[in-house]
Amino acid sequence: MTKAITYTYSAAQEYRKYIAYAFICASMVMAIIYGFNIYSVISRTIATERLEARTASLQGTVQELDARYISLSDKVTPDAAKSFGLHETAVTAYIPKTPSLGRVILSMKEM
Repeated sequence: MTKAITYTYSAAQEYRKYIAYAFICASMVMAIIYGFNIYSVISRTIATERLEARTASLQGTVQELDARYISLSDKVTPDAAKSFGLHETAVTAYIPKTPSLGRVILSMKEM
């Protein structure tokens, strides 16, 4: 038993330098991976903040345009439309009367 312990100890002493190098290399690789992960988190956080700032800016612009639209649409009245040459008509005036409409009605009756 003492021979086995002595052999294990002497083998460990021979490879002690290599074991230390392996541990240091593994630590360096883990530090590099950690640094890369920290960099990606920081860059994604900055990108998210930029997008949020741009979104807030666009929301402000949309609200301004919406307010302008509401103020302009309140000014449109039938009398104002007549001053530009527009007049009220029935909705059916804008529906085209094509022969295909008759076919659709006939096909619906067959069902």
